[in-house]
Amino acid sequence: MSNKITINIDLNGKKYPVLCELGEEQRVIKSSEQVNKVIKELSAVSESVGETRLLEMTCLLLADKLIEKNDVDFHP
Repeated sequence: MSNKITINIDLNGKKYPVLCELGEEQRVIKSSEQVNKVIKELSAVSESVGETRLLEMTCLLLADKLIEKNDVDFHP
């Protein structure tokens, strides 16, 4: 028996199938909701940004929030 399940999430208006462990479905859905929240915030600033740039900036902002939350020291 497999401990994996495929769920469908929405990212920036597109549906994607995502494979995750049983019991992790809500966390994956909540993660996609956070991504969409940042995408919406960035889109409000500039409507003419391409999708690739929009997703790159979303990743950067979410990574920054993660580092800040975990107080990770990335000084060289």
